[in-house]
Amino acid sequence: MIHPALKLRYVRLTRGFSQDALACATGIAQSRLSLGERGRLQFTDDELVTIARALDVANPRALLRSADERQRIARVLNI
Repeated sequence: MIHPALKLRYVRLTRGFSQDALACATGIAQSRLSLGERGRLQFTDDELVTIARALDVANPRALLRSADERQRIARVLNI
């Protein structure tokens, strides 16, 4: 299974976003995005939803690896 941090980095890069551009689009500090991509911190549920929307990921849960994480995001999105 691909680590979620690597998955996020892959999606960000394939969408043509630098960390700085994603930081501007989301309001999340570039340093925080960097730490999250390296697996040094876990993004909050709201941050994950914001990141997914900025990257045009239809299902934010696709960026996550565990069923628990996917269920948490489903509650945030009310789906």
